[in-house]
Formats: sequence, structure tokens, C-alpha cells
Amino acid sequence: MKDQNYDQNPGLNYSGAKLLLRSPLHYITKINAPDDEEDSQALKLGTLTHMAALQPQQYDKTVRVAPECDRRTKEGKAIWEAFNATLESHQMAIKKDESDMIQSMALAASEALKSRIPDAGNGKWHVEEPLYSTYKGKPIKGRPDLVIEFADGLKIIVDIKTTKDASPKAFAKDVSNFKYYLQDAWYKELTGATRFLFIALEKVEPFDYAIYELDEDAINLGRGQMDLAMDIFSNCLTFQNYPGYPKEILKLTLPKYSFDL
Repeated sequence: MKDQNYDQNPGLNYSGAKLLLRSPLHYITKINAPDDEEDSQALKLGTLTHMAALQPQQYDKTVRVAPECDRRTKEGKAIWEAFNATLESHQMAIKKDESDMIQSMALAASEALKSRIPDAGNGKWHVEEPLYSTYKGKPIKGRPDLVIEFADGLKIIVDIKTTKDASPKAFAKDVSNFKYYLQDAWYKELTGATRFLFIALEKVEPFDYAIYELDEDAINLGRGQMDLAMDIFSNCLTFQNYPGYPKEILKLTLPKYSFDL
């Protein structure tokens, strides 16, 4: 699932832009550091959910469900070794409960795509295709979950987000906390799409979902944050300096949703 050409391309992506907006020090640390094991596990499950929903045939070729056995026992160790010997180099093993969760979420995402997004089946699907461009004179890149391209040239971006709570109030907090509005701007710039739809997919039973599109205020916020991230990126490249947080004492203001009853 790694794309070496994409990873080595010097362009700034949405994830990197988010880190730059936190601080350039966090960005450069992530660039130079190996993946965190916990983050990698969460990323693996998220990636497999996307694959199961958008590329089910590829998922079936890639994923194998591991046998349920106690590898501390002689019998369990033998079962595992026999299974592991059948794994091909491009395959990975996951637990049965992980497989069940992924399949349930993929089924919900498939329903959203086929039944709830108008004319989705009539367009050409571009799934996780690497895209490269320049913005404000600097390279950018991205790999949208899905871009649906129609015969008249219209493009719609669809992004699957797993969450504990897909209700409007809860997902609005996710959009704010994880800067999904920045992703809206980033991928629209890369693709030329005019619409960006989020499928908010709950990762706990009953695995329900909702579909959202940002309002104009959120879209404008994303554009402004993209401009700011690119300015920071340009300065970091020019001066080869990646500062952290300001060190003076700052007055802290809570977000408005902190006061919601």
C-alpha cells in the first residue's frame, strides 16, 4: 500500500500542511521520524476500510483473515506457522474481529456511494490516484480517496472518514479538530473539482453513516488555511528553519463549542 514515488515527491500534502499549521517543528519531525506504531495500526485499519469500500477486489487479494489460535501453545503455534507459510508477499493478515468491522463499514460506505450520491455510478472513478501540482510557486501533492469524473467535465471528490459519532454536531467537531476544511481546499485545488462530499462512517455498531458537504464559511476557511500553510512552507524552505511553538505567555481562548450545553 506504500507508493515510494509519491512518498519521495517533495510536494506538500494535506497531512503535512496540517502539521505546519501546528508548527513547522512538528512537520519536520514527522518528515524525519519513523511512523509511530500506534498511528500505523490505526492507519492500517483505516486504509483497509477504504480499500474494502472502494477497491473490494484488491482488498480480497491483499487481506487474509488469520486463524484464531493461541500461539503460546504447541498446537496454536503450528496452526499459525501453517497459515503464515501460505501468505504471499503482497498479503497481510488481520484478526477476524478486525475483518468483521472493516466489512461492516465497507458495506455502509458502499450503500452511501451507490444509493445516496446522485449519479455516482455514471461517472469514471479515480481511486486514490496520486496527483501533483504547484500552488503559490511550490509543489503540492495529494491522493484523494475518490474523484468521480463525469462526461461533462464535472468532478466530485468523495472522502470516507471513520468516526465514533457521525451526527452533525459531533462530525462538525471532527471537521474543526482535524482541519477537514483544509482537505476540502487542498483536493479541490489538485483536481479542479467543484464539490467535496464527506462520508462520515461510524466505526462502532450499528456502523451508520451520514454524508456532509461544507458550507461556504468552512470552504473559505479552508482556502485561507491553505494559503497560510503554503506561506509557512515557502518560508521554511527558503530559510531552512522550522520553529516550534511561541515561547511567550499567551492568553488562551476556548472554542465556542466548549460552551455548548
